Amino acid sequence: MEPYRVDVGDILHDLGASVAVEADVSIDAIEFGDITFDPAGPVKLDVNLTNTGTGVVAQGHALIDLRTDCSRCLESFVLHVKGSVEGLYTTPQHAEGLPEDQEWEPLTDDSVDLMPAVLAAIRVELPLAPLHAEDCMGICPTCGCDLNQGACGCTPDTSTEGPFGVLKSLLEDADTPE
Repeated sequence: MEPYRVDVGDILHDLGASVAVEADVSIDAIEFGDITFDPAGPVKLDVNLTNTGTGVVAQGHALIDLRTDCSRCLESFVLHVKGSVEGLYTTPQHAEGLPEDQEWEPLTDDSVDLMPAVLAAIRVELPLAPLHAEDCMGICPTCGCDLNQGACGCTPDTSTEGPFGVLKSLLEDADTPE
């Protein structure tokens, strides 16, 4: 991934000073497990970078539309993602005074690379199983018909064979009144 460097030299010597970043940034496709999220446009950034004395703190939002496939019916759709961009940028000398578990990125040549924070903000909002609609019916496991378009002609499997057959019989027993 290409870095997205922002010059912060103007605020480094002025405690509390900040610079606003409003930009459109291109990113590559994001692989998340076995799911691919393709950008349908650039990431829209709205981030403030503030000099805190210890370093530069980034706070803001990243918005992007990502094209992916529904996990149930395999229909391609656009997913709208809004993530919170947060980051701390400092020098190794200032980092020595930070808590051990504090994450930080290097401040080099009076600039910061926002790309890792932007990608982290997007990744944390990605679903493990993207759905084009919460009520997606999926596809028929027998014939592959899209059940969102209507019922198929397949008969439901009512056999008690297979690894979950015993569980089916337990459900049937629970449905019968005593």
